[in-house]
Amino acid sequence: MPKRILLINPPVHDFAAFDLFAKPHGLLYLGAYLRECGYKVALLDSLDRNHPAMSDLPREKSRKNGCGKYYSRRIEKPQVISHIPRYYYQFGMPSEVFSQQLEAEYAKGVDAVLVTSIMTYWYTGVAQAIRQIRQVMGETPVLLGGIYASLMPEHAMVNCRPDEVIATGNMAETARIVDRYCNCRSENLPSADFAEWPAPAYDLYDKLDYISIMSSLGCCYRCEYCASSILQPRFQQAQPEKAANEIIQLSSLLSNQSRLDVAFQDDALLVNAENRFVPIMEKLIASGLPFKLHSPNGLHCRLITEDIARLMFEGGFEMIRLSYEASDDSPEYQAASDNKVNDSFFQMAINNLTKAGFKHSQIEAYILNGLPGQTMRQMESSAEAVNRCGIKARLCQFTPIPGTKMFQQSCDMMQIPADEPLLHNNSIMLSMASDISDEQFQKFKNRVHDLNAQL
Repeated sequence: MPKRILLINPPVHDFAAFDLFAKPHGLLYLGAYLRECGYKVALLDSLDRNHPAMSDLPREKSRKNGCGKYYSRRIEKPQVISHIPRYYYQFGMPSEVFSQQLEAEYAKGVDAVLVTSIMTYWYTGVAQAIRQIRQVMGETPVLLGGIYASLMPEHAMVNCRPDEVIATGNMAETARIVDRYCNCRSENLPSADFAEWPAPAYDLYDKLDYISIMSSLGCCYRCEYCASSILQPRFQQAQPEKAANEIIQLSSLLSNQSRLDVAFQDDALLVNAENRFVPIMEKLIASGLPFKLHSPNGLHCRLITEDIARLMFEGGFEMIRLSYEASDDSPEYQAASDNKVNDSFFQMAINNLTKAGFKHSQIEAYILNGLPGQTMRQMESSAEAVNRCGIKARLCQFTPIPGTKMFQQSCDMMQIPADEPLLHNNSIMLSMASDISDEQFQKFKNRVHDLNAQL
């Protein structure tokens, strides 16, 4: 009889969280891969706002694209951040509901539990989930993977106490680890290359308002604050026909077939566009399906040509977010972003998008704030540059990520310990900076809000 694996996406502990096309991609790809290895796979996604166990809890209506606020409960702040004057919450499935779902899954038989982890500063939610798994499932092996586990494996082992931390993105290696704990051996392992991965296991959800897709893995840029190249050292792209077919196939699972909301979560969606993005879009357009496409991760401005912009418009892109990062007044931060954008490329991208038919109101730009050494004036300059182009600015608060070039510099400058992720939370980073007060930053946020409102 096939061994049964339970995949878990744990609740989140944070000051703020929002479901912006957020699905546990790695976990869903792994679930599909393990099924090809012969395992039975089940999913408990505690951040699934449509989970049947959450139906009786009060919740706000989703936006038309399927995104929305998580159910939340206020919880006590850990001691190390108790001085922060903000409320702290558990987002997603309440603890008692989570335990009930664990009991239901355990009754069906579970040979191993695979828990994912995302932000390093969310580790207390991961640790709590693993404690609850132990309480319900006893000696059942618990394996921990994901971004936090890969970036801080020793910290994860000590603080979350799984049986093993899986700090690799290699599917074949992960399958062998699972084999070891399940006392079996998968025969004829599928290829570990991203281009050959099976489609993510979205069929494990009861109801889907959107799907998030990655048509590539990793990134060819080397931004000093980003961990993409650490987590995935090799930039890999799927064959366009395979990627397009997966989108068409998975969109059939969506609850609303009159609009098919699909978010591209690639770090470098438009790289090598002629050989990949263009044929993907051409196939999606030819399908005649009512796609509504989104780019929440931010697009590289220099790659948005007139032809690319036209394809995006014809293909039904609805959310367009550009990676602007910083204006020409901050060349040091443009350099930290691998010089992938400047004001000229930014304006070119906006011109090409509006020429293709997009309204300025459909285009937004990410600007980084709270970078080491960044002044309030530099942040204001970037926001004003975005406003002059007639589009809205989206503030993207910096967080120091272990292994990146800016990590130790940030910890030293802000005098925070490198081994305590709770103090790396982007919601509180500016509170750690001695030269920018909470009041100043709130005034800046209000100013950006006013500039956006004028548009």
